[in-house]
Amino acid sequence: MKIFLLPLIAIAILIPSQVQAQWYSEDGVVPDSEWRKSVGSFGSMMLLSSEPESFLEQWDQPASPGYTPSLSTTSDVKRGDMIVAFVFFSGGQANNKGHCDIIADLAVIGPDGSEYASEPDNDLCSGVAPPPEQRMQLGRAYLGLIIEPQDLLGEYTFTANVCDRVADVCLELKRSFEAKHRLESFDLGELMDSYYLDPRPEFIDEAIYALSESDILENSETFPPAVGFLTEVFSSNPTRIGAWKETISKQPDGPRGVLTNALKLSADTSAIKTALPVSPSQNDMFWGAYFASGDIAYLDLLISNLAFCDERKDLNLFLTGGSAKWSLSSNIRQHFRVKEHVQTRLVDLNGTKNQPLNEAIESAPGDLKEEMVEILRTQHAAGIW
Repeated sequence: MKIFLLPLIAIAILIPSQVQAQWYSEDGVVPDSEWRKSVGSFGSMMLLSSEPESFLEQWDQPASPGYTPSLSTTSDVKRGDMIVAFVFFSGGQANNKGHCDIIADLAVIGPDGSEYASEPDNDLCSGVAPPPEQRMQLGRAYLGLIIEPQDLLGEYTFTANVCDRVADVCLELKRSFEAKHRLESFDLGELMDSYYLDPRPEFIDEAIYALSESDILENSETFPPAVGFLTEVFSSNPTRIGAWKETISKQPDGPRGVLTNALKLSADTSAIKTALPVSPSQNDMFWGAYFASGDIAYLDLLISNLAFCDERKDLNLFLTGGSAKWSLSSNIRQHFRVKEHVQTRLVDLNGTKNQPLNEAIESAPGDLKEEMVEILRTQHAAGIW
């Protein structure tokens, strides 16, 4: 399990809802619950979101009459996705300097009752005045986590002991969520796109049949990612190889040959690096292998192919560099783990920025494709390509 404890800028915004130890809505008084409590003029609540960026964007809008943020909350999360617990408070007593002093002990309890994470004494608000009456404030710290492949599925619970240290008052909050598989039933595209987040080897038999029944394994442009994907899956499941060989033996000649090649490569996955010559297809194979394994070595191989972006003589090398840049740009926007790793490679040990990689991060995929097309036109007009 990955745990994130990050600070926020505390923002007192809008409204609602608590006076004299009661929560209110448009329908009247709302009683305390496990995740929302108050005592006297002090109240706190916990919200969970699997879209923390959208959540914060909504909360951070400038205050205006009648505006209420549309906060995206959740009670379940798919394996491999992030879920974040946000702690809000209202009221709070000022010390002799006119400042609040509010903290929270944050923790996560797993499905088996064990403590998965514990982060005590997190500063929610200090050094500033308490929020005005009937204003809800988002605490400065939040706790996020990602359910990894090795973690249990089932019900997890965030807990928060929120304390106003000036008033010597504490509120114990808890809120649960369900960790689920990404796939409830077989879906080839989703399986190949997210296997590294939630490995489901029990679906690979169906994947073999689905790939064989399509033209994916017999098309030179589409078989490389499938081979990279299956090579890593086969390699990581040696006890299932016998059953998969039996399934492969039942496939038509063409697909069977490609599947058998993936089996051979799985004996030593380092062979993926040289299974195809430097080309756009090699990039595709690296992506397939990455999405099966989550191995950042494949991302580094893609980043190394960015060196060909400035190639203007060899068309294949130019397309290799360009497709590496475009695909990185696209997947950075769809897979936060790709983005997370790519950002660590943006500047080398000498402090030099990787310009093509920076462009992949900053530019939209469509813009990068248009740029490639324009370069191809220019080189063709010059009689080079």
